[in-house]
Parts: sequence; C-alpha cells; structure tokens
Amino acid sequence: MFKNVQSDPVQSKILPPPPSDDTQVSALTRAYGMPRCVAEVLCRRGLISQELIDVFLDPRPDQLHSPFLFAGMESAVNRIDAAIRNNERICLYGDYDVDGITAISLLYRVLSGISAAVVFFIPNRLVDGYGLSLSGIEKVRATGATLLITVDCGITSVAEIEAIRQAGIDAIITDHHLPGETLPQAFAIINPKVEGCAYPDKDLSGVGVALKLAQAVYSRYAGGAEAAQCLQEHFDLVSIGTAADIVPLSGENRIFVRYGFEGLKRSSNEGIKALLAATGLYSKPIGTREVVFQIAPLINAVGRMGDPRECVELFITRSPARAVAIAATLKKNNEERRAIDQKITEECFARINSEYDLATTFFIVVASENWHPGVIGIVASRIVEKYCRPACVLNIENGIARGSARSIPNFHVQKALQACSGLLESFGGHEHAAGLSMRTENITALREALNRSAGDSLSPGDFVPAITTDARIHDTDDITWETVNWLKRFQPFGPRNRRPVFYAENLRCAGEPRIVGVNHLKFRAGSGTTALDAIAFKMGHRLLDLCEPGDRHTCAFTIEENEWNGSKTIQLNMRGIA
Repeated sequence: MFKNVQSDPVQSKILPPPPSDDTQVSALTRAYGMPRCVAEVLCRRGLISQELIDVFLDPRPDQLHSPFLFAGMESAVNRIDAAIRNNERICLYGDYDVDGITAISLLYRVLSGISAAVVFFIPNRLVDGYGLSLSGIEKVRATGATLLITVDCGITSVAEIEAIRQAGIDAIITDHHLPGETLPQAFAIINPKVEGCAYPDKDLSGVGVALKLAQAVYSRYAGGAEAAQCLQEHFDLVSIGTAADIVPLSGENRIFVRYGFEGLKRSSNEGIKALLAATGLYSKPIGTREVVFQIAPLINAVGRMGDPRECVELFITRSPARAVAIAATLKKNNEERRAIDQKITEECFARINSEYDLATTFFIVVASENWHPGVIGIVASRIVEKYCRPACVLNIENGIARGSARSIPNFHVQKALQACSGLLESFGGHEHAAGLSMRTENITALREALNRSAGDSLSPGDFVPAITTDARIHDTDDITWETVNWLKRFQPFGPRNRRPVFYAENLRCAGEPRIVGVNHLKFRAGSGTTALDAIAFKMGHRLLDLCEPGDRHTCAFTIEENEWNGSKTIQLNMRGIA
C-alpha cells in the first residue's frame, strides 16, 4: 500500500489447517526423510504418490507435453512453414501487458531466427483499445502481411477475425483466455481452453501458449536435442510473462518459471540484462515476488503510459546501449505511473467511504472522467485489497466507459461479465481479472447487475479476509534449517502453489518488539526453547498487543531465509496474529 494511502487495520481470520491423514504424513516422512510439517503440506496439496511428488520437487523440461496435442497446431505450423517458403510477411499482434509483450518478443525472436519476414503490432491502449480492434486491423493491413498471428488475445474477436479474413489475411489465434459462445473463423486456433482441445495443461499463460507454438515450429526446423536447446533459451522471457500474469504455477508453468528464473542472471537477452541492472536484482535472489513487484511493473508501465512497442524492442534488440536506454525510460514511466496511481486510489477510497453502504454493496463499481486508463486495473486491485469485494474501475471518455475488474476468491468475474454482456460493448478476461468497455448510460445497470450477482453467490464470510493455513507447527524447536531447505524446493511460489503458511498456537513474544521501516513489527517468537526472528509487515498497530508479558498468540506465518549484512537467519514472516 502506498505510504500516503493508509488502510484501516483489518483483523483477518486465521483458519487452522484441516486434520491431516496421519498415515499418509508418516509414510512421506519416512520415505523422504522430510520434516513432518513439510510432509503435511504435500498431503494437503494432494501430492501423495511418488510420481507426483518427484515431478513437483524436480520439474524438468523433458516433462513438457507434445505441442501437437493442441487442436490446430499442425495446421498452424504448416501455414507458418508455407509463409516462410513463400517469403510472406507475418505480423504478430498482441496485448500490451507483460504476458502479451513477452509473447510477441518470444515469437519474433523464434520466427526471425528461422528467416521469417516478421513484423509486430501492439495496440496503444489510449488509441486502439484492448485486444484486436478494427483500427488495429487497418494497421496490420498496412504492413502488407498475409499471415496474422495473435498472442494473448483474439479468442473472442469474432467480428475482427472476419474482417481480417475478408482482407485476404489468414489468422492464427494463440490465446489462453476463455472463449465465447462462438469461435472466430480463424485459419487455426491454439488455445487449451477451447472445447474439445486435448491439451492436458489448461492453465498456460499467453506467453506459455506462444512457447508451445515455438516448440512445434522448432520440431519442424531442428533436430530433437537442438530443438530442445533452442526452446530453453526462451524460458527467461516465458518465466517473466507467466509469473506476471498470475496464472497457476503448476504443471508446465512450474517448469517454465523454475528454469526461467534460474537462468535470468545468465540470460543473453540484452533487455533482460538491462532490466535486472535497472532494478538492482543482479545481486539478489530472484523469485516470483521480485518479478511481479519489481520487473513486471516496469514493463507494464510503458503499456500504461507510453508506446508498448518500445518494450518489445527492449527484448529483441542486440544493442546493449539501446537496451539500457529503454530500461531507463521504463523506470521513469513507472515512477510517473505510481504517482498517478496513488492519486486515483485516494480519490476512489474517498468516494467509496462517503457514497457506498458496504452492508449492501457486494461488488464495487466506480467511474469517472479523466482517470488515466493505464492505471485503473491497479486501482481496482487496491480496492479489492482494502474492502475485500470484487471491484471495477471505469474511465469515461466520449460517452464510452472503459475499465478493469478484479475479484476475490469464490467469485468468477469473467462469468459475471458474460451474464451482463448485453450491457457491454466488449469484454474479456478470466476468473480473477477482466477488461471491459460499455456505453456510459449502462453504468448504473451494470453496477446493479454485478452487485446482485455477487450478493447472490457470495456468503458473508467471503467479505472478511481469511488466512488459510497448510500445516500446524506444534513447537518452534521443530523449525530448523532442514525445514527451510525442504521448503525451498517448493519454489517457484504463486497461484496454486503458494508459499506454505503455517499455524501455531501459544506463541510468545521473546524480547522487546519494535517498529522498523514503515509500520513493520519486528520481534522474536517461540513456543519451545527456541525463539526465532519474526517480521510482521504493516502490523505496527499490533505493537501493544505483543508487549503484554506472558501473553500467548495464535499466528499464521511463512518460514523463510533472511539475509542481512551477509548473515543468514531463519525468519517467520507473519501473515496474521490473533
């Protein structure tokens, strides 16, 4: 949260883990020699067979599925092959977020590397809007391309793909979003969510789907070992786009991100090297948190505030000097974005506090003129974080409201918008996030419809922040470096593979708690003979609670390695204190 935008302290519920199967937990503890709390987490996540556990703990590129399990992949590769042989121009068309930018950059590098004549187009959100658009199609036609490949978009663009077809341009759609009731009449569609597609991994990001197309193309143009090596050279880009798009980090996504993160500091991509230098990450461990909160905002900022084509240039340039210059521009754009973001967030909070009755508001919709369309998705996320309700933020311009929606667990925002599609000009997204546009006169009707939808499907408990836990810690003496090292093997963390959260009762505060940084609480905690360092971010308001001698607390926390001034310690990162 911004330092000038204060949230009221909210006491989250801490939910104890459900009882575990003692037989299964004991069997894993014996078979692998792992701490009981680690075995309990694996069982809780359904990882109880040797095959599942081994794949989870040791994901490898040779576990990737054949790309030709995708419906449409064979046709797509044949069409690309024909375009290369006939010297046709191929145009890549993608979204302006991190997923879309990395997907375009990936396919540009792959196709240009096998002598394809390739250009790219990314819509400017302030001019062309979101996804495929008629104005964007005119710009594609102007390139002289006879083959269009979409990345991270196109699956719901029925009219736009028909316009492309009428212009004599073949279209290959690569996308990961949910399709509508009618599929576009494209030359080929590569999307794991299309009904009837046999591809087993349905949770790929847009850049993940693009990588599967690259995998198929490489299988046509290179031998087995060479194709695999070529493919893995792009895992760095794929890991950034996948982590930033907040897709489940399981299955193939886990492979992409694990290997991609490991290779970021060795990357030969001049753009990635410049980004790591600009963010100071060369000297630090890089995980999902660093990519999502330090790297991704710089890439997103240019799509929100400027020309996203510059970011593709960052990832495809061979010039170190050009990459450094672009990275500096991205950093400046992000600083401007943060200032605008903060201003709009403050305005939204003030309006919600004064105009909305939260007792009867289950889905928050706020709209205004002169809000920068490049940051309203971030503002929607801030509203969800503060009020624990789905939210939609709309910018009004020339009678059209365009915006972003974000959701909470147990509410599928894309399906909610589908039910309101008669009020919308366009929309797209998934369970947790969506984009939309509509006529201004329909805002009130949309607000009422979404509020009814959320009120009907959510229970009162859904609007109270809850901390779910994975395993119980009976004694802090059981938390050792062996525990930390086993938990490291769970990385990379993210959706469907979050960092394990542990539950402990009767924790006491050892020593004098203190405030550090911006409202963070630092103390030592223990329940046995061992007291461990603990940090509670944004919980300075709990200082007096911990100062009572003899008090015991129920806590939810993650177990992490903390390095400070060259010294490593075990640290409990508190998620909740009761």
